[in-house]
Amino acid sequence: MGHTQRKSSPAARPLFIREECRTRHSSGATAGMELSAVHMESVGMDISAVHMGTAGMEIRCTCGEMMKVKVFTDGAARGNPEGPGGYGAVVQFIDSNGQLHEREYSGGYQQTTNNRMELMAAIVGLEALIKPCQVDLTSDSKYVTDAFNQGWIWNWQLKGWKTSTNKPVKNIDLWQRLLEAAKPHQVKYIWIKGHAGHPENERCDKLATAAADGEADTLEKDEG
Repeated sequence: MGHTQRKSSPAARPLFIREECRTRHSSGATAGMELSAVHMESVGMDISAVHMGTAGMEIRCTCGEMMKVKVFTDGAARGNPEGPGGYGAVVQFIDSNGQLHEREYSGGYQQTTNNRMELMAAIVGLEALIKPCQVDLTSDSKYVTDAFNQGWIWNWQLKGWKTSTNKPVKNIDLWQRLLEAAKPHQVKYIWIKGHAGHPENERCDKLATAAADGEADTLEKDEG
């Protein structure tokens, strides 16, 4: 099950920030000299800089910690279940200068369900992060948030992906993909009420519904 990004793919254009760092090194010709560098950093990437001393000596340093990122998600389906559907995600990061950086993601499918699109939105938002992050993932889907906050997903795994009534868990392919996408990160799953005026949730809803309403020949096939 693939996804599309508005304007560019995650691999081609990660979300960048510029970060000003000052540090003091105590080695070689630059002993005790304060050096300054500008970092180009991808979301979640440990800050790594090249400092150039007056002698032209190249010094590499890592001086970052986990980036704090917000991911907002929503899914939609027409004629749920088994109608066209779409997902939307907004990824945000605020740099040390207070500047907001964000990117939108969306995609549509020919025949799917609302729950699968809710899962896809969360998956795509997390897969857009290329290094470990502290993530607040906000969704209006209790199907997604309660699975983690109520511990359902861990019980499903222990029972071989069976529910408490010993029935197969639906959408196993996407739950497993979501677990894999979340693995590098520290993710907090936050539920909010949908269609209640939350700005990012409303944006995600528009992205998801627009994707679901796309031309039929542009919609992907949901293999799940």
